[in-house]
Amino acid sequence: MKDAVASDAIQIEAPFAELQSAIADRRLEGPLLDQVPMQRYGVFIVRQQFDHDYILALAATFEAMLASGEIKRSPQHKTEVRFHPDHPFAKIIDNSQFLELANQFFGGEVALDFMRIIKKDAVDRDPVFLHQDSGYQVGRFDAYSFFIPLTECGPQNGGLAFYPGTHNFGHLGDVGGIAPVLPEAYPMFQPTVDVGDVLIMHAGTWHFSPPNNSGRSRVYLEVNIRAADDPAAKQPLGCTEKREWILKMSVSDLFESSREQRIKALYRQISELKQQLADLVHANR
Repeated sequence: MKDAVASDAIQIEAPFAELQSAIADRRLEGPLLDQVPMQRYGVFIVRQQFDHDYILALAATFEAMLASGEIKRSPQHKTEVRFHPDHPFAKIIDNSQFLELANQFFGGEVALDFMRIIKKDAVDRDPVFLHQDSGYQVGRFDAYSFFIPLTECGPQNGGLAFYPGTHNFGHLGDVGGIAPVLPEAYPMFQPTVDVGDVLIMHAGTWHFSPPNNSGRSRVYLEVNIRAADDPAAKQPLGCTEKREWILKMSVSDLFESSREQRIKALYRQISELKQQLADLVHANR
């Protein structure tokens, strides 16, 4: 293993004043997608891209399915709710307003990687550590998540927060929590988004979410896209399959002992040990 860099040799530089100005001048948001700040800063909000009634209907469906137990949070994830391709949320990729926006990436040759819901509420309030998504994904570095709020999402209810431009640092060496290494001068972007908006993030952008202190539901529908010729893309969106190289599998399929697999195994062992202890206590009463 390589030795750690001496602390006095660590260097992190970025155009701090420019980043602060971009946030203050609201150049990271607008009624239309602007690819210049999107590509430079790795995050952009398109305001009121989606029809309100359409998104509110998805939100109502989500709340009903969550209450009935038809869908639920993944046991090894703090915020993730997975759903089947036949559920109403999956139809977002057929929505004309979604496709109009997605086709502004990769020259219109776009494909789906994955979809999920990420939520915090009165039950699930915990923060999510600082990280980048690219290490959790199979495929090329350039991929984008469309976070479509089904509720108002902001600082008080655990909304996403970003360090703009950090995707320019490239792939990191692990998918764990990033240490507090950024200089104090590095500005944070912690926006409030509402029904109709869409928050777009490059997979390499460093981001986190604080705890939900309000207990009000904070729900995003996340749709991740990548180039249609990316070997890891799952489904072309309005374009023809032309690839020679295809690697369509999950990280769990690809690795025998990934960090995530080891963590899940540890959770299983902890659960089994707790059950054994409970059984032992019960037997000795």
